[in-house]
Amino acid sequence: MSGIEQTIDTIFNVSFNLSNSDDWPNWYEDNEFRSIRDKQRSE
Repeated sequence: MSGIEQTIDTIFNVSFNLSNSDDWPNWYEDNEFRSIRDKQRSE
């Protein structure tokens, strides 16, 4: 595979797996924005 094909394949796989899961990135425990993010996710 060429470099661009590997990049596209990686982006596709990450996007596909993220869109089909309940796992989402979040802030670190002590970050001031984490409570805002958690509140938005629960709405």
